[in-house]
Amino acid sequence: MNLEKSIPMQISIQADDLLFNIQNRFQEMYPYLKLDFLTTSTADSGFAGEAKSIDVRPERSVAQLEEELKGICGVNVRVLRKCGQRKHEPVSGQGTTLAQQNKQGKLRTVLAPVPDVY
Repeated sequence: MNLEKSIPMQISIQADDLLFNIQNRFQEMYPYLKLDFLTTSTADSGFAGEAKSIDVRPERSVAQLEEELKGICGVNVRVLRKCGQRKHEPVSGQGTTLAQQNKQGKLRTVLAPVPDVY
């Protein structure tokens, strides 16, 4: 699948946007990745700045995205990769791209054992 043709290249963040909404828009583009905003209180659960756009091109590095989001949202953020049906793990290899990590998440999810349901 060619990510460049199937997803927009930016996420728009509106004034007073909730971090949850930013997470959802990101996950629509990268279904095997998740943004984890490291907030300390419910007061930190929103974005209170001017409207901005964030570059989420597939070739963008995870580290670049995390730094840009930290600067815009004012809280630490990390990208997590899906590994299994309901689990996420921190991304290793910060020099890797969003497309590479999304592909790894897909592989780890598809190959993960499905628990028995009785």
